[in-house]
Amino acid sequence: MKLFKIYCQVITSKGVVKRALQVSIIVGAILNLINQGWAITHADFNHINYIKMALTFLVPYIVSTYSSAKTRLTFKVNEVSSMDAVLQCKSCNKTKIFVNKGEVVPPCRTCGHEKTRWHIVETGHNQYRQIENEHESMALFAQMNPAPVLRFDVNGKITQANTAAQNAFEETRLEGKNISSYVPTINNIDLENLIHNGDIRNITAENQHGLTFRFELRGLPQYGAIQMYGADITKVIAARQEANKFLTGLEQTSNSIMITNKNGDIEYVNKAFEAISGYKKEEVLGKNPRFLKTGHTSDDEYKNLWETISNGEVWHGEMLNRRKDGTTYWESSTISPVFDEHGQIDTFIAIKEDVTEKRQIKQELRSMALFAELNPEPVFRFDSNGMIIKANTAANEAFGKDNIEGKQIENLVPELEAYSYEEMISEEHIETIEVTIHGKIFRFIMRGLADYGVVQTYGSDITKKRQIQKEIESMALFAELNPEPVFRFNAEGEILKSNPAANLAFEEDDITGRKIEELLPEMQQFDCEQFITEEKIEIMEATVHDRIYRFILRGLPDVGVVQTYGSDITKRKHAEEKIRKQKQSIDSSIQYASRIQGAVLPSIARLSSRFSDSFVLYKPRDVVSGDFYWMKADNSRTIVVASDCTGHGVPGAFMSMLGVALLNEIVNRNPATPAGEILDQLRNNLKATLSQNDKKNEAKDGMDMSLCIINHETNAMQYAGAYNSIYLIREGNLTEYKADKMPIGAHIKEKPHFTSHDIQLEQNDAVYLLSDGYPDQFGGSSGIKLSKKKFKSLITEQNHLPMGKQKEKLNEFFEAWKGDHDQVDDVLVMGFKV
Repeated sequence: MKLFKIYCQVITSKGVVKRALQVSIIVGAILNLINQGWAITHADFNHINYIKMALTFLVPYIVSTYSSAKTRLTFKVNEVSSMDAVLQCKSCNKTKIFVNKGEVVPPCRTCGHEKTRWHIVETGHNQYRQIENEHESMALFAQMNPAPVLRFDVNGKITQANTAAQNAFEETRLEGKNISSYVPTINNIDLENLIHNGDIRNITAENQHGLTFRFELRGLPQYGAIQMYGADITKVIAARQEANKFLTGLEQTSNSIMITNKNGDIEYVNKAFEAISGYKKEEVLGKNPRFLKTGHTSDDEYKNLWETISNGEVWHGEMLNRRKDGTTYWESSTISPVFDEHGQIDTFIAIKEDVTEKRQIKQELRSMALFAELNPEPVFRFDSNGMIIKANTAANEAFGKDNIEGKQIENLVPELEAYSYEEMISEEHIETIEVTIHGKIFRFIMRGLADYGVVQTYGSDITKKRQIQKEIESMALFAELNPEPVFRFNAEGEILKSNPAANLAFEEDDITGRKIEELLPEMQQFDCEQFITEEKIEIMEATVHDRIYRFILRGLPDVGVVQTYGSDITKRKHAEEKIRKQKQSIDSSIQYASRIQGAVLPSIARLSSRFSDSFVLYKPRDVVSGDFYWMKADNSRTIVVASDCTGHGVPGAFMSMLGVALLNEIVNRNPATPAGEILDQLRNNLKATLSQNDKKNEAKDGMDMSLCIINHETNAMQYAGAYNSIYLIREGNLTEYKADKMPIGAHIKEKPHFTSHDIQLEQNDAVYLLSDGYPDQFGGSSGIKLSKKKFKSLITEQNHLPMGKQKEKLNEFFEAWKGDHDQVDDVLVMGFKV
């Protein structure tokens, strides 16, 4: 009856009637002329002629009406729908879909026919779309949603809000309150018009703690309300600011910066490059840096440079380049490869310094007489073995020798025994030491000269300078305006002098003459005499009249006292204690989150109940993990999932909880959903929850996943994957089933559906699912990635072992490979045998 009603609506529609009349008039007229032309021209009519004429017009009208109705009630794949309707697949007679007017009709997901024909079942807004909207409404307010989501009416009154929204606005309950109290900018929006048109608006707002949120307002005319989705973008803004600082630093540095792609074509130069080379940025972008060549550097050197950076190593060296005006200049360059997230070279960055003047000065220094005999200060040089090979008169006099050439420097200056002369020369180090020779204090500046294979030493007598400095220090230490406590005491512990701040700290008019142990009981066992003699320096903390002070004690044997400098650190100590308690609270919260996450994951016993020979190797990088595994089972089927979410730690754990919640929702709704369709629905639900709209610049949060459905009665397995492949080993031979190269989430090269792979399992087949944490771990003797190739070799070699033993072997190898390196990612490996 319903189909007859739809048929009647179609054949009486204006377009169908108009077309049928046109066909009837044209075709009927032609046929009447052919069949009754004589009677018409001679006006010889009877009642039979009139009936024939009427039928001649009626038959084309009926045929046209039937053809139009059949065309409108049958839909082809990729055809644009002419109405809102519920369609049923003609091939399987099972699948029903709803399409809006103007939407493209999709192929049937059940039978998979690309040339599926659909026939209409119902027109208009129907119960299937209503039910779908109700499910979407429920999912948006799932308490597991980590992002703020709320709904309010045309007056701004909040009718629904999830826990994340309450946390964002720091309220225990938001329902009944007005949204403008929390986001004042909403007052500037015409809410009634937004709802009526179903428009979308984006705004930003801050909460009381300064966290910045981006909110998307979506008008829902069917509910007479506005749905608001929130996202914390504080870190995004901070990252943008950091990036701006980095770019500003690149532009303001005095060193020339050049960035090229992996083919060597210039993508960026800074202002320093323009100033040094004379070329403008627009002139060099897209070019190869070879236009700077002068011919001074050989082709072999350029070949070595390119091989070095192409192998992922850093190249250092100097080159003679040519400016735009034709003049040349020397540059010291460091060229480093920059790797993308897959460990492949993406770009090269060159940091270059104009060393033309330095080279000129160096050349001039070589030509100067380093050992002018009239130099009044000691100057000498010694070789890598420490033998003095040349010295001026002042050096001989300083050491009290007629000639120090040929002598070992450490015999004259014992303090140099700890130095490596060979390293100082090869690395051209500069070292400064102060030594006492025959009662005089000398400062020696030693400079390694690799070109000459010697250490050049310049000396100066600073005896008088040190004496004056000590006198100045002694006077400055007791400046009366010093705001911090300063005092000194002798070998007997008697305070000889103190400033006003010290008297005030100990709440005395004058502490001079008091014993240090009376004021600071912590120093009762303090050996003052030894402390002074050995010129010790010690830092201690003590409480003085409810204030915490840090005292720096320094023994001064020249004046026979212990000089003491104090500073009030009460506020800092209280702040440190507060930070310690806050850290303890945060650590406790994360530990609790770990227990919650552990409770959501299926137990090993549950996995073993479906697969007697199985294992799960689960090693979070932090306390909580962005990797998760999931399982759902009924009488004959088991669904197993291994997933890797965006991020680590707490952010990754949020994504994993969201993934578990969405998987439960999808599979509970229809346990017989195919593997690829489960990933399709999971991607759609995740994008809706995270308000992802496939824009290039938005955050691409999501997850990589392997999903297997095993039918225990038929030993058939269906697999679908988002980036994560699975491995099957049968009789010692490994087969890799590759995943679709797109994630669960927004992706610029997103395909409409994930692929389902049907696999017939045999007895003793072994199946492995994993995230990228195991093969991506750095380690080994060369500090490189473990790699998927090595992982496949490991599981192939160990396949004959029970799954529990394989887990032990994999874990032992992972820990040995990692060694002293940090774990770079969460690790998840699952395995089971049929």
